[in-house]
Amino acid sequence: MRKSKLILVAFIGIMAAANIQAQNYKAPKIDASGKVTVDGKYVGEITDSTVINHEKETVAIVGNSGEVINPKTKKKLGKAEKNGNFVYFEGDEHWTLSDPNAEGYCEVKDKTGVVVGMVHQNYKQQGACAIHCLTKKHEEHKK
Repeated sequence: MRKSKLILVAFIGIMAAANIQAQNYKAPKIDASGKVTVDGKYVGEITDSTVINHEKETVAIVGNSGEVINPKTKKKLGKAEKNGNFVYFEGDEHWTLSDPNAEGYCEVKDKTGVVVGMVHQNYKQQGACAIHCLTKKHEEHKK
């Protein structure tokens, strides 16, 4: 009886882990090399604190103190905090990051707690910002 309960608990744990992975598949993801993908498709990358889209255009620059700047207008778009949280000024959006899982990925959540992306811990500070800049279609990013 005790063995069957242990096996059942282990099975439920494995199924829950598989379900979590399946749910996050379509969420934007930044891997350990800085490559940003959405549903497996390359949309851009982070290189030396610079967010670059799939057409190799600079979309945003993350300064030393975390300020996110539009490279063309020099306007501050938001703030990438050291813990990975990101605040976008225009839309008053606040994204937070979880601690890394066993694979080194942090969940990016919006202010309602919905997972909006996955970021490898190598890019924890700039990751939420990069996902925001490459997936949101705000007018400021189009200038």
